[in-house]
Amino acid sequence: MTDDLRTYGSPLRYADGTSLTIETLDGLVRLTTHDADGQIEGGIMLAPDEAQRVAQAMLEAAFGVQG
Repeated sequence: MTDDLRTYGSPLRYADGTSLTIETLDGLVRLTTHDADGQIEGGIMLAPDEAQRVAQAMLEAAFGVQG
């Protein structure tokens, strides 16, 4: 495990200037919301297996397919 913060992909930016980033830190996946100035507003941390289940559910929802 590493304690280095790593960001994946480009932030998802919303019309009001807030953004969502996908990061890893200490072996956990973090979905972090930032305000328009880049300050952290909140987020959730997921274990790798939980992150995989969330990703699978998002793919199923996006494409209307049950896995």
